[in-house]
Amino acid sequence: MISVNEQKCVREIVEFLQINDLLSLGATVTNNCIEIKTKEDAIKALLHEPSLRCLLTRKKITRNVLFKFLHSKDITFESTIDKNSLVDLAIKYCDQQKSETEIVLLGPAEAKILGYQFTEWFYKRLNVVVNQTEDEKLTEEDFWNDCHTTIVIPLSEDESHNSEANTAEDTLSLLKDLQSQYKLIFVPNLSPDGIKTVVETHGLVIVMVYGTLHSASGNCVGLFEQMFGLIKNPFKANNYKVKKMNLVLRNSSPVEPKMITN
Repeated sequence: MISVNEQKCVREIVEFLQINDLLSLGATVTNNCIEIKTKEDAIKALLHEPSLRCLLTRKKITRNVLFKFLHSKDITFESTIDKNSLVDLAIKYCDQQKSETEIVLLGPAEAKILGYQFTEWFYKRLNVVVNQTEDEKLTEEDFWNDCHTTIVIPLSEDESHNSEANTAEDTLSLLKDLQSQYKLIFVPNLSPDGIKTVVETHGLVIVMVYGTLHSASGNCVGLFEQMFGLIKNPFKANNYKVKKMNLVLRNSSPVEPKMITN
């Protein structure tokens, strides 16, 4: 997902776009789900991209646009350089732009954006197993090595099936088993009521997500609540990884839940 710090670069890059191209790009990124009327509408729409690279490889972000952006930053390169190389240079430049304010501060507004972007990013990848799309899947790199995960399926007021994992590898395996057994599509509530984000004193970002569960055919079969604990990766600019995760699945289907095996 496009991080809070990368958003500054996005705003600078799109200054080299014609306004009609910018509005068109915003509509394309959101599949026309959002009405794009102004420049600011378009820029906010671009932040739905899963990564800065995905945005920069869009057709509207031409070689000429990237060339002008990098030239304005006094970055030297050969005049015959291709677009892919310009994308790499732009991403490298953006990664290096970390002012002390941007590193230290993650205020309520920025935390809210981070929670929203993470939620979209995570469930799009989680649902790939059932949707069978060509989108990127979750990988072990998205979790800290000692990530602790708990999945709870209540059966009654006093009984539930619990499954746990204590490593990135086991967490990913647990999620895959969940999807392969239940064929669930997670639809998070992307409204402010559906995503709650809090930054703790030491920098741990808590994201609480509420949503509905659907079968592969689209029928609603239940509800879910999921808590994420995110910690910033100090070795990669503007990147957060999952440190802990608690998922509760509430089944509204008559089908009896099965134990998730790992």
